[in-house]
Amino acid sequence: MPRIQTQYSPTTPPLTFAARVAAALSEHRYPQALDLAKQAFALTPSEENREQLRTVYDASIRFNVKRNAPADARRLLDEAEKLDGPVPAWWESLALLRAQLGDSHRAMQLLEKAPDSTVLPRVQNFIADRAMADRQRGRDLVPHDQRAGFDIIRDAFAHYDASHDEAARQSLQAIGLNSPFLEWKLFLRGLMAFSANDDARAIENWQRLDPERMPAHLAEPFRYHVDSAYRGTLKADKAKILARQAENIGQPILNKLRELQRSLGSDHGLPQGLKQASSILDTMKVKFPQLVPKLANCFYHIILMGGQPNDLDAYARLFGPHPDDPHFDRLRAQVMEAIHSMEEANHFWKTYADWIVKTPERWSGTQGKRAQAMIYMRMGDNAAEHLLDDDEGSMFNDFMDIFQPRRKSKPAKKPLKPDTNECYRLAMKFAPEWIEPASRLMMMLVEAEKWEEAEEVGRQILAHSPDDVDVLMSVSGVQVAQGKISEALENMRHALKNNPLDRNLRTAVAAIVLQQGRAAGLKGTFDEARASFAEASALVEGILRATIVAAWAACEWKAGDAERATQLAGEVSARESFKVAVDYLLLVECSRIKVNKDLLKERQARFDSAIEADRPLSELVGPLLCLTVYRDEKPKYRGIGTHEKKISARVLAAIQANPAESDLENLGRILEDGCLPKILKACAERGVNLFPKNPLFPFLMGEQMIQQRPKTFSARMVAQLFKKVLKLTEGKSDDANRLIREAIDNRRKEFRELDDWMSPNVFNPW
Repeated sequence: MPRIQTQYSPTTPPLTFAARVAAALSEHRYPQALDLAKQAFALTPSEENREQLRTVYDASIRFNVKRNAPADARRLLDEAEKLDGPVPAWWESLALLRAQLGDSHRAMQLLEKAPDSTVLPRVQNFIADRAMADRQRGRDLVPHDQRAGFDIIRDAFAHYDASHDEAARQSLQAIGLNSPFLEWKLFLRGLMAFSANDDARAIENWQRLDPERMPAHLAEPFRYHVDSAYRGTLKADKAKILARQAENIGQPILNKLRELQRSLGSDHGLPQGLKQASSILDTMKVKFPQLVPKLANCFYHIILMGGQPNDLDAYARLFGPHPDDPHFDRLRAQVMEAIHSMEEANHFWKTYADWIVKTPERWSGTQGKRAQAMIYMRMGDNAAEHLLDDDEGSMFNDFMDIFQPRRKSKPAKKPLKPDTNECYRLAMKFAPEWIEPASRLMMMLVEAEKWEEAEEVGRQILAHSPDDVDVLMSVSGVQVAQGKISEALENMRHALKNNPLDRNLRTAVAAIVLQQGRAAGLKGTFDEARASFAEASALVEGILRATIVAAWAACEWKAGDAERATQLAGEVSARESFKVAVDYLLLVECSRIKVNKDLLKERQARFDSAIEADRPLSELVGPLLCLTVYRDEKPKYRGIGTHEKKISARVLAAIQANPAESDLENLGRILEDGCLPKILKACAERGVNLFPKNPLFPFLMGEQMIQQRPKTFSARMVAQLFKKVLKLTEGKSDDANRLIREAIDNRRKEFRELDDWMSPNVFNPW
């Protein structure tokens, strides 16, 4: 393909060499500028192009001198010196540049090409600066007649370093006004005044420095520290650099602390950090003794996060024993927890608790007892986790299950001694007013269905915290499990009185009062039943209130007040889409209160007719929601299995039709808690097929697998689904997508193997 040629209009001529060189210089593209200038001079060796080439050489050499690249600067100087011509200013400029590089002999040779030059003092000044900066061969750079001045300045600096300021002043008196080392004399006199806190005299000396000379640059951070007028003349970037340098001058330890911070921030910087700390600890103890314990705490916690046994020895040598953990038992216990060695962790925690008992002077009174309680509660948590923890890698298990799907399960672990129960009880003994260990013990007993022990622990908590809503609710739940309905309701009402707007409390109270109303209606004490239904219906809304009103209507039918019963039934059937659910509720409640047989047959016929008709999913969500409520009740009503089959069959049929996306979403959210896994699976799979861009449905598929573990749970498959969900929700900030992402994050925290499979670096053979 032929190259397209750029066409220039007569009004837009191409740039000349001179313009291109100027543009490159303005943009600090010195190599390009020099190449263009050389081309221009080669094509047209005019004096104008020669002068342009000199200008570019001068700028390029100065740039390399400034960035401390002497080799590049000397190479360009060698080239520049080949440009002949009787131009004294050119040779003076090159001589000055040679002097800045320390090439004193060549600088003097170049000055010979500029007779009657006046820059000799400046050349000598630059040579003096270069000599002072070169510790190895600085004296050799200075001409013989100036070496005495060089020696005087070096001796004066040696006196100053030895804190012999008066001797330094005596030495400096030999430096005259015409000496190239006069600037160094002014700099050192200012430095001595600065060290003596005589800021005015320091400023007086440094104000006289030549800004082009090295002493002026060396004095800048000191001058920034004391000269406010000078600070006001600086540009922002320059001021920022000098501020940092001044800070290091004022407190040199800050720079070392920053180096220490960088070391500790690296992956394996702890050993290096301990070495660095040893170099600054003496200074810190003298100047900042209050910071030493804080530095020790930093290392203490860094060792906890990833230290080695040798680091403990280095820590002890540096800081001595930690005041709260002199034998490092607490630290070792936490390290053992990090590697899931709970037996070893509890051994060190027990040793630490014993040390607290033996040191009452440090752990006195309630503080010591609370510390012991915290330790024993932690030991209880460790003992519980010990029984649950799997020593094998979760991803390895998942992989091996492919080849050994019927692998024998490992034998159950033996409980630690002391076990979880004993640890929590010891924590309660040392801090009886502390709710947390007792609450954990109570939950553990509830999970084991040891109702009487759980209730006793709950009563102990209430003895110290009688108004704690969570404890009142937990105790009432235990009492309900034992059939102590009246006592449970009393506790719930007490909790509700303290927190009347809590929806969960209102729902719990309404559910128990509903049971009392049903029992009263079944016995025929209708006024008592009406009072219960009225109280319960005033507490809640939604499906539970509909259930309460349906039970109330059944009670009125049984009492013979058909008009009132019909009125109540009408209250719950106001929505067209809820009529099937109402027929279901009325049938169940009439059956539970045992209305007369004719009315029961009528309700049965109504429900059968409603549920057997072809209906959209939107009308079947209601009875399914009612079914989920009834499934949670204990005891379940007689006949719930038959009703569940009928409702589930109709819902599954409606799912396989062409449901609206919103109806499927609504159904999925109702079933998300896993109460009806078969329907949830069908809903999720249908949603994925019909609406592939909706993240809710693959999320529900993963949730259904997790809820059915270990039967259908595969961390790899769930991870694939959740990755798909995260991709579908990417960039979407609405509440629905945010909640889905949060739910996935929670699942990853709950299941380590799932988090492993979702890691971007995971090995995935598929």
